[in-house]
Amino acid sequence: MTAIIPYNASTGSDTAPSDSDGSGTNADWSGTTVTLNETVDFTGVADDGTDYVWVDTPAGSRKLARITAFTGGVSTCTALVTAESSDGTYTADNWYVNGTRQTLDADTTNSDSRDWAPGWTISLASGTYDHVDFFPGANTTWGETDAPIRIEAASGRPIIRANGNFRLMQLEADVGVHLEGVELTSTSGGSSSFITATGGGNHIRLIDVVIDVAGAASNFFNVGGTYANVYARGCYFTGSTFTGFDILSSRGGAHFQNCTFDGQGETYFGNSGLAFTQGMSGVVLSNCLIYDCAGDGVWIAGYGFGQMVSIDNCTIVDNAGDGIGTTGTAGTDYPKIIQVTESVIAYNGGYGINDSVSSPNHLWWCDYNAVYSNTSGAFNSTTSHAGEPAAGPNDITLSADPFTNRASDDYSLNDTAGGGALLKDAALYSIPDGS
Repeated sequence: MTAIIPYNASTGSDTAPSDSDGSGTNADWSGTTVTLNETVDFTGVADDGTDYVWVDTPAGSRKLARITAFTGGVSTCTALVTAESSDGTYTADNWYVNGTRQTLDADTTNSDSRDWAPGWTISLASGTYDHVDFFPGANTTWGETDAPIRIEAASGRPIIRANGNFRLMQLEADVGVHLEGVELTSTSGGSSSFITATGGGNHIRLIDVVIDVAGAASNFFNVGGTYANVYARGCYFTGSTFTGFDILSSRGGAHFQNCTFDGQGETYFGNSGLAFTQGMSGVVLSNCLIYDCAGDGVWIAGYGFGQMVSIDNCTIVDNAGDGIGTTGTAGTDYPKIIQVTESVIAYNGGYGINDSVSSPNHLWWCDYNAVYSNTSGAFNSTTSHAGEPAAGPNDITLSADPFTNRASDDYSLNDTAGGGALLKDAALYSIPDGS
């Protein structure tokens, strides 16, 4: 069992939570023992790691730890034994057992997030939580099998906001996080407004998450370590002037399911909505909407080690560049297998699918798609690719706009003969809208 740490930006407290199960002043906290100045009755408090103690240690030091034992007994406790160790010896500091916290950055030199440990649940009430240092799990040495930190909404959609030009989130090697029902944003939208996980061994799961940083001059997501894996479902992304997600991890994987990448009238995503630029072992896009990007919808680099990219049942539409594009340098590229099926790729400013890598050949399988009304044409490839990519034998030929109202970004299917009526099984019915 593990700790659940509640936060409330309005009614919580970083100094004297009204709902704590005890408070006082410690004689010292050294190692894994918080020695108390008095005997305290902790009846009702658990020592199985589900309850926690917060000690107001000096700036830059650990403050949060799970309770694992009561020295002297639960009703006559003289010291709390903790799962996590202090990083010094601290005396005459205020302590609180349990209680609702208010901010993530009561100590900006050692944010609460650094103290969170494997398996903890961080429960955020509706509100805005500013930070300059969102670094979940940084004070713990992680192993690849450790359970992720769960950061989830208790009510509404809590906003985790970088208060300035700081990273939205940063992860050390092997740290796992699960974010659900929250929004990540920044007050500045600067070049550091992104998630970074470059140490390797990271596992990152995003469920119903919004990332909205208008004008961020960076990728939203920079996954660059070995064996890093990302899963996103029901998420909404907008605001980067470069790329929404740039997946760099070697031998990792990524799966985006029912996600929306919104370029907002070709204002954002100047390179692409998504980019896969290194040796991921597998990338899956399923039931996603990628639209209005200032560059390509999806960009697959020719360099890096071989990988499998699967794009299925997606709508890639109204992007300024290609719907799906590739690039690379002859002689240094590695072949990839790219599958595009049951997708609508329409109204893009370049080609529907464009493979411009000259060497070596990528292996494409494109079928059951509707590639319609792209400015430069449906498919394009270099002469060395022997006609790949190309239309599949089961592609659907449209003769009319298939969407309910493109002008209002409503890409649900209409019932027009020759349009949406042909595509009921080939495109997205409902999409996340960022609310």
